[in-house]
Amino acid sequence: MSDTTSHDMRRANERARADYNRILGGSVADAIKVEAEAPAGMPGSLIDPASDDGGRITRLAALLRGFSTADIAEALDLAGQLGGRPAERAHWLERLGEAVGRFAGFEPLAFACIANAAATFAAIGDPEGERRCAATMLGYERDEAWMGYARKMIARHDARPGENLTAIAECGPYAGLSEATRGELAKIAGVPHRYPKGDYLCLEGLRADKAFFLKRGRIAILQEVDHTEKFLRFRHPGEVVGEMALVSGQRRRTASCLAVEATEAWVVSYDRLEAVRSDPKHADLRQLLDRQFVERRIETRLLQHPLTARLDLADRVRLADMADTGPGAPMRVAANQTLATRAAAVDHVFLLLDGTVDLARTAGDGPDATFTTTDKRAFFLGLPALFGSVSWPSDLIAKKDGWVARIPVEALRSFAASRPGLREAVAEVLITSPTGRALSA
Repeated sequence: MSDTTSHDMRRANERARADYNRILGGSVADAIKVEAEAPAGMPGSLIDPASDDGGRITRLAALLRGFSTADIAEALDLAGQLGGRPAERAHWLERLGEAVGRFAGFEPLAFACIANAAATFAAIGDPEGERRCAATMLGYERDEAWMGYARKMIARHDARPGENLTAIAECGPYAGLSEATRGELAKIAGVPHRYPKGDYLCLEGLRADKAFFLKRGRIAILQEVDHTEKFLRFRHPGEVVGEMALVSGQRRRTASCLAVEATEAWVVSYDRLEAVRSDPKHADLRQLLDRQFVERRIETRLLQHPLTARLDLADRVRLADMADTGPGAPMRVAANQTLATRAAAVDHVFLLLDGTVDLARTAGDGPDATFTTTDKRAFFLGLPALFGSVSWPSDLIAKKDGWVARIPVEALRSFAASRPGLREAVAEVLITSPTGRALSA
């Protein structure tokens, strides 16, 4: 190779690198007007304004000039379609995160954009972009448990891949299914998808249409509470995430799933999973999904409830594990179903996860109280039993379909005995509530 040719290649590379750096901090014009001498495939190489990617960038720039909440979904979709151009995708995700973060209540989504951009900058070798995003990420308020994981992710610690399954049938909760049901799941599993460390598998509030069977890696489950993203717990290989919206029928994500290690998962569409779940020959899958839904819903409700939200993560997990989700436990509640009868001893505290129940007089003159859950509110029923033997003052009757969990009173008393703060908080609510005989709200 001649000296002239070598010199020309060095100049071309230097120019391409300069253009690439301008893209990361510049405008849409910089992204489109990169010199043609940039090596093919290099981040920041030529983007034809008339091409699909050029059109997407032009549209993104137009959206950001007058950005509103109505533009978020389209902008995220456009940025996602730049996957073949990682530098541009990271640049626009970073800008979108900054724009979305200006809207109250959208902080978790803004954080997701910035985190995704940080991971992409790291993957393409742009430490400045990664540091810039890291600083932005640390500016979001969130509980200390989650902040620790965010700092680790930003520090790019080596991932610990852990277990690596070879087939969907090896997923722990599914080992007890019939051979026929496991065979059907294997058919619909397909090829595992890979998610780099820092990628979100799904985002709270967005449309849900698939479940993730974890093959390798680790997932953090996060949920927004009072405009702050809270950490629920980890999920590991052999577990399944993203299936709750299928069982609830709402088809909206109730939590976000973040890969805190390089992760692989079998991705199964709801349509295919529902076809197996609704088949009478695979009733065991429906029962399993119902039980998993209740277990996951308990975690969410304990995080939201003002009494249990004060507990640390480990205590919330212990409390959730006390709930009776065995084969004979009531979980899915039908309208007009009686949960407890007047004068019966309160031997379980009910956690009303979803739905409405009446504390109803036997005479039928109307309920003493009605308890209706919302997206951010659940109810404990029977909490006075924490302090001694009591009976139900009236029948407890479901008013419509819903979900409920039972916690044995003896286990709850033992748990609260070493946590005086929880006992005091429960006592305060029972004293001040007009329906305190049955309720903590």
